[in-house]
Amino acid sequence: MPGRDSESLVDHFRATFADHPQARTFRFLVDGEGEPQSLTDAEVDLRARTIAATLRERYPAGERALILCPSGLDYMVSFFACLYAGIIAVPALSLIH
Repeated sequence: MPGRDSESLVDHFRATFADHPQARTFRFLVDGEGEPQSLTDAEVDLRARTIAATLRERYPAGERALILCPSGLDYMVSFFACLYAGIIAVPALSLIH
């Protein structure tokens, strides 16, 4: 983003989401077929901030969080929530579908 100096990766994403709230940056194609699922950047930011607030209430920055979501938008939002909260995301394969 020209002219904007972000202090961190989180700052960069928060600024990008704020600048383009209706953009659909992330899409997920379930089973590689059909219409992709997507969220607006504003939806991603709001969901991630909501989860991050809960994480911050319960765990100090630097703790680890195991992400047990199948591939998809929930996984992506959970990952961003960990970044927002200063929690170390530990992805794990989930066999729950």
